[in-house]
Amino acid sequence: MGVVIRIGVIGIGLVGKALLSQLGHSKFKDKLQLVAVATSTKMLLDNNKPALEFLAINSNEKFAALDLDAFATFVSGSNPSNSIIVDCTASENVSKMYPQWLKEGINVVTPNKKGFSSDYSLFEKVLIDKLFSFSFFFFFLKKNL
Repeated sequence: MGVVIRIGVIGIGLVGKALLSQLGHSKFKDKLQLVAVATSTKMLLDNNKPALEFLAINSNEKFAALDLDAFATFVSGSNPSNSIIVDCTASENVSKMYPQWLKEGINVVTPNKKGFSSDYSLFEKVLIDKLFSFSFFFFFLKKNL
């Protein structure tokens, strides 16, 4: 089977649900394993649920209270460099975790602008920690014309 990338998505609103749908329909779904989703208050960790089933989650699912450390540990599994946390929130609390996740070798992808528009020291910490880690950090900037 080769390398499998473990993915955790935080924020399952419009952007997060669109991502879950794309993962579920991807021709690479045997290489991309969605293992966790989270809202601002709860999380669902499951190694065996197909991505499209995460779209149909409901209140009957066995959610746990959101614990960002536990979420990251679960997503990273035994090989953090083969894991990605996608932050689809506008939460400053989540963006504050980026430096720690990068230090642990977890890759981070985000459209969250809070990490780069709130406290400059967080921006510096993310960039400095990224320089001294073997993980990747991707973010999206929108330029106003």
